[in-house]
Amino acid sequence: MTARKRVIWLKAAALPSLRNRAGAFNEDRCRPVIEKDLHLVEGAMASHRTIVSRDGEAGACFRLFAKTEASLRDIAWVCPVRNEDHLHGWLKQGRPALNSLHLRQNQ
Repeated sequence: MTARKRVIWLKAAALPSLRNRAGAFNEDRCRPVIEKDLHLVEGAMASHRTIVSRDGEAGACFRLFAKTEASLRDIAWVCPVRNEDHLHGWLKQGRPALNSLHLRQNQ
């Protein structure tokens, strides 16, 4: 992706308070996954609040974390494989709010 110039590098500010809460998250199987991929959330918070990732486990863990971390709930976690049928149209429309893609608590 980098060689094809499809990656946009952002200077996303690390969020120490979010990192501390992630480190204290009480779901043992998810804590290492969240800590490993927290940079994706920091980048999403600094840009368009959208993460495109094939990692379904990370998406599930961040959905659990979003139950206690309100700042994550409006971030869209999109799996390009699972959502490929409507992903292109959704992106073309400017990423309108779709509850099925967000890390909201009611999922």
